[in-house]
Amino acid sequence: MNQENFTQTAQRLNSLFKETATSTSIDHLLENPHIQSWIETGLEIHTNNTTCEFCGHSISTERLKALNEHFSESFKIFKTRLNSATQWIQSNTISNPPRISIADLYEEFATDIPKLEDEVEDAITSLNQCLQEWQIVLGKKIDNPFDTQLVIETPSSSIFETLNSSATAINKKITAHNDKAENFNNEIASAKTALELHFLSEEIRDSDFKKIEDSSKSLLTPIAELGKEIQTLNSEINELEKQLNNESIGAENFNDALHRFLGRDSISLRFDTTQKGYKILRIPENLPARNLSEGEKNAIGLIYFLTKLSENERDIKNSIVVFDDPVSSFDSNNLFNAHSFLRDRCQDAKQLFLLTHSFNYFKLARDWLGGKNKKTDAAHLPIIKSRFYSIDASLAAPRVASLKNAPSSLTNFNSEYHFLYSTLRQHLETQTLSMEVSFSVANMSRKLLEAFLTFKFPHGRGDFRSLMDQAITEPAKCDRIYRFINKYSHNQVIEFDDSAADNIAAESEYIVRDIFEEIKKLDATHYAGMEKALAAQTA
Repeated sequence: MNQENFTQTAQRLNSLFKETATSTSIDHLLENPHIQSWIETGLEIHTNNTTCEFCGHSISTERLKALNEHFSESFKIFKTRLNSATQWIQSNTISNPPRISIADLYEEFATDIPKLEDEVEDAITSLNQCLQEWQIVLGKKIDNPFDTQLVIETPSSSIFETLNSSATAINKKITAHNDKAENFNNEIASAKTALELHFLSEEIRDSDFKKIEDSSKSLLTPIAELGKEIQTLNSEINELEKQLNNESIGAENFNDALHRFLGRDSISLRFDTTQKGYKILRIPENLPARNLSEGEKNAIGLIYFLTKLSENERDIKNSIVVFDDPVSSFDSNNLFNAHSFLRDRCQDAKQLFLLTHSFNYFKLARDWLGGKNKKTDAAHLPIIKSRFYSIDASLAAPRVASLKNAPSSLTNFNSEYHFLYSTLRQHLETQTLSMEVSFSVANMSRKLLEAFLTFKFPHGRGDFRSLMDQAITEPAKCDRIYRFINKYSHNQVIEFDDSAADNIAAESEYIVRDIFEEIKKLDATHYAGMEKALAAQTA
């Protein structure tokens, strides 16, 4: 028990007793603490009521003001500190520990235990009495916070000396008892082992064990030599099989790349010489790898393709390589791994095509390949080694895709949000959207608004309609924008009636302008910043 804690607490309490709350006091309440406590409780009851619940008469404004000034905010805070001190005293009151059963101890350790336990209990009783006296004085201070003459005594050091020395003596006796009990069990175990060895030696002597052992040892030498010969032959067979099967060599190269890509060696490709095919195994169990994750499947596919690029002495410098969405399903960790592997293997390709739907991967590829355009020729003209395009597909039948130079919003900005904002802004003054444009505008509008509104209203995250209702205060406009976005970004039903064109004409009229007006209304600073950023890129 730490005496210093109680000494410091006594000092803090005495300092607290000398304090008082700042208020405009009422003498009658100061002279009558019990009435003061009663009125304090009543004042809380009458917080929003000017009629006295006791007598039924009206409480005057002057009286309420005087009482509130008496029980000021600092008065309440001071009372809270006093109540916290009460809780500390209650929580530090000590209960007597359970008595030790003397019958459970060895006799030499049982002596003096009752006497030591009595000393511990007496010390605890003295300490609790001191705490009880503190509690009484603290109660007086709570009843009359303006009394600054109250004082408490610090517990005697003899209490802690007796408590700590007696408790330590008891613990030493218990430890000595436990050590003896543990060593006793060890002695029993040693005796049992000696008996076992004795009976075993007699059995060995009676059964001619030595002769049998010598005979067995004489056979071990030729067995060991045969084992070494078998091991040597197996190694030669394995080497010959590896030389005869390029598949094994390919599997080793594949596994090395796959393990570095995934950052672990839990999956491996192994060539089955019997079935003449590959098996995907879980390591170290060497069991067929079932239920591969999408990330593992895509990793295997990508590494297989990259490994095949270097087979049959293919020269990458004379190869045209095409990747279609190499990171469509990877997590962020494998996104960088895929980019690193692809860049390492295809850096020197004669021509490289990268197709992706992932803006994050596009940024990595753009920064890598765009850096190749920084070199200049002898005339200080840029040497163009990489170009960036976008593919626009129409929804009209027959469906047609067109290849266009990538807009500056893709090549200059580092976020998908900038790209969506810039693309939608092109339709700012479009009065009516066509059928095919409506679908793309609806999808981009939903992404843009979800990103913007989730930032503005974080507590509505996950519910797009709720975000719209919070942001757009005009119900009609809110409903029109939401229905347009919801219809053309989630439409899974083909409509065969003749009203589709009319619906689009009515539903899409200046829809993009309305969206941008709401963004500007909600955050003019953000809107101005985006306009400035776009203007700088097009300058």
